[in-house]
Amino acid sequence: MRQLKEKLFHLRSRIKAEHPIRSSFFFLVLLIKKLLRIDFKDKHGIADMPEISLVIPTVSKDFDLLDKVISNAIRYVHPRITQVFIVSPVDEQIQSFCERNGYTHIDENSVLGYGKSKIKYIVKSIDRSGWIFQQLLKLSGNVFVQTRHYLIVDSDTILINPHTFITNGKSVFLMNEEWNEPYFKTFKRMFNYPAPAHLSLTSHMMIFDTVALREMKLELENRH
Repeated sequence: MRQLKEKLFHLRSRIKAEHPIRSSFFFLVLLIKKLLRIDFKDKHGIADMPEISLVIPTVSKDFDLLDKVISNAIRYVHPRITQVFIVSPVDEQIQSFCERNGYTHIDENSVLGYGKSKIKYIVKSIDRSGWIFQQLLKLSGNVFVQTRHYLIVDSDTILINPHTFITNGKSVFLMNEEWNEPYFKTFKRMFNYPAPAHLSLTSHMMIFDTVALREMKLELENRH
């Protein structure tokens, strides 16, 4: 019953969308695919794929999970992960972990040139400054990775099945049921055209193309 209520909530939330019929249609298609387990098995080949970097923003509270998060990502992710970057506040335990395992530790304050204390963002009395800062970090992997693509995985996400994030030269994004209309309104305000996706692509793991990322940032700079 609780799951049914959640589905109805996500469906009703699309009524206020700019294109409610289209948004509802894609949502129902996603539900049918989940029900029939369509596209749930990774069927992509792994030949001729580029190597990618793994980037994990984290904090000390998730340290106990970090080793398993990384080892399972290396085991289950295609293309092959060749470099691992841990982005966090300066922390002796995390830094020692990186040194022991050959990973690269990145001081989160060095990526953007400032820390989360410089961001003040409160919504309905809830301080979301840290969340905003983490999103900016995820969008800034091109500052330090050497590969064209990098995969962001949340530091509490442990993969248990194979996942392919590049196929036929295109990035693969995961879809989910949630609908947050302000995301789409903000996209249109920033880019001056509607978001091309009709479903939320917000996920615990996401592939980034540094070339596309630079183009997007340049477009935003030129517009604003």
